[in-house]
Amino acid sequence: MSKEDYESRFISFDEFELRVDEGDDGMTLHGTAPPYGKFSGLIGGRFIERFEAGAFKDGGDIIATQEHDDALLLGRTASGTLKIRDDAEGRHFSVKLPDTQAGRDVAALAKRGDLRGASFEFKVERNGDEWDTDKVPHERTIKKGMATMRQIGPVARPAYPQFGLAMRSLEAWEAERKPEAPERSMSEELERRLQDMELSATLSSEPAE
Repeated sequence: MSKEDYESRFISFDEFELRVDEGDDGMTLHGTAPPYGKFSGLIGGRFIERFEAGAFKDGGDIIATQEHDDALLLGRTASGTLKIRDDAEGRHFSVKLPDTQAGRDVAALAKRGDLRGASFEFKVERNGDEWDTDKVPHERTIKKGMATMRQIGPVARPAYPQFGLAMRSLEAWEAERKPEAPERSMSEELERRLQDMELSATLSSEPAE
């Protein structure tokens, strides 16, 4: 499955802390993305969204990266260097930073406060979200157990979010709920046919020129 199959979002750490702990076995980066039950800012000029608690499925290999870049790998769940924990507040991550240039850079930047948030990539299962299109902007809710995370990690600034899949979900939701044109009643159909018959009789009785 390619990255194009996933959506991406950015969570600011103005509200959720990003910190580095230093221990005997090295440095560990901690953060939260996404929070649960809280609406995001406006996405694509059309909608806001929130994740229900437990929105993400357990299992699967998730990677931690710097600046959305898979080449700047910081850790992964498959090796145990990235740990994910869910609670009512949100999805929390802890990554044991590697002794690489990327790992050392992240530790130094986090301590200085230069990293402003985290990005994450996710995929929503079919019918895994609900829309309230009566609201402006529209509200999207990712339902419990209906999302899969691929990547998470710290960033200095948000990348432009990828939300094309969300827009297709919104279009499908609206199409399924578009009211059908009301069927004509039998009396309306009979009246229309009588009018057609009267018009036909009138035309046939007119003298030819």
